[in-house]
Amino acid sequence: MNINKDDRFDLPPFLSGRTACGINAIIEVFNLQTTKISVCSTSTISSAIMQISNKNLSPSNSVAYQSILLQDIIDEKCRNQEDRDRVMELCEQKYSHLKATKVLI
Repeated sequence: MNINKDDRFDLPPFLSGRTACGINAIIEVFNLQTTKISVCSTSTISSAIMQISNKNLSPSNSVAYQSILLQDIIDEKCRNQEDRDRVMELCEQKYSHLKATKVLI
């Protein structure tokens, strides 16, 4: 599956790798002072979402719920289509790399 600029995280398919790449893209594009995800696990993804959004989450939240929260973060932080396109393009690069190498960047 390829990601394009029109994709949303709050619609299926909900994939932990794709969600992790989206979080890392948000961190990078907006130069957030938090550590990027290096492991695709629900607890790691929940921790990153908590750091970015200041929401209290359970480490065992489903990937679907985490993906919906990520879309909320994107909608909040991306003030215009250019920002959204930058996030989604970077996410696509990161997800392609993850699928090819099994390494999050």
